[in-house]
Amino acid sequence: MAYYYEESIQKFIGLSTDIKPTVTGNGAAIPVGSEFYATDSKHTYIFDGSNWYTKIYSTYLQDQKTFALEHYLSIVIENVIIQSNVIIGAKTFYLNAGAAAAIGQVLEIRYANPNDPFARGRFYQAEIVTVNVSSTQVEIICDMPIDFNLDINYIETAALSNINMNVAGTSTAPIIFFSRPPTTSIWEITSIIVTGIMTGQPDDSKFFDQAKLIWGIFFGFESPILNLRKYLVNIQDNAGFRGTAYEVTYTTRTLPLGSYGLSARKIIAGQDHYGTILRLTGITQDRFAVYIQDDLTGITRWRIRVMGHEVDE
Repeated sequence: MAYYYEESIQKFIGLSTDIKPTVTGNGAAIPVGSEFYATDSKHTYIFDGSNWYTKIYSTYLQDQKTFALEHYLSIVIENVIIQSNVIIGAKTFYLNAGAAAAIGQVLEIRYANPNDPFARGRFYQAEIVTVNVSSTQVEIICDMPIDFNLDINYIETAALSNINMNVAGTSTAPIIFFSRPPTTSIWEITSIIVTGIMTGQPDDSKFFDQAKLIWGIFFGFESPILNLRKYLVNIQDNAGFRGTAYEVTYTTRTLPLGSYGLSARKIIAGQDHYGTILRLTGITQDRFAVYIQDDLTGITRWRIRVMGHEVDE
């Protein structure tokens, strides 16, 4: 049996309709295991010494040593400039003068530093608890420290955002909350968590404690660069959450004080669910998005959090 070093394996690029070679340009035999990538069909073919066959990919579990991720879907209020570097563990950031920061907003940073092996693609999200305004800058203090050394030269985006989804959308002008990775990162979303607080009592016929929605919320995958979309489900009432997520819990308040609550968990991965994960690739600006098409301002607070892990490729 002949063996070939990986360095000797050859790779070819062409169209799926091209006649695939069996010898190199100088007439030498093509080593077994060489590959042909078809740019039109996106298929890869493997040479077995005589013929070319479509490459079969094995399904595997992502290495569990990658970073976990957990954060809220959000909508950008205002893009800002961070004026100075921030060391790991710090909670204080200095923004450009005139930035309309407010307590309760969220600071979001997409970051990619090719020189830092631990911060080649990172995402920071934390709620603002203190704001101090001067003529030259806006100082904010967040509720959670940054977990990497931030060099302002490698910030992709910095923004003040809203994570509370009690907003008023319409069918023609929906409000879109989303999550997407930095351009150098790949995320795999494995579950979605919905939580809410309200003054009225929820039940399956309502949306939280509001009347059943007219248009509903819908969510799914979008890739603007690839012009690709895949929406999963539209939800108009709490029974809709139960139908897609299975796990829906109502919390009863202690009268006369307190608030009612609702939580739902939708697991994406697992053979008893979708049997796959939701992969978001940063370089193609993939995002997981939720569209709000009704007036939800009557809900005190509700949020959607995504959970998963980074991909090491």
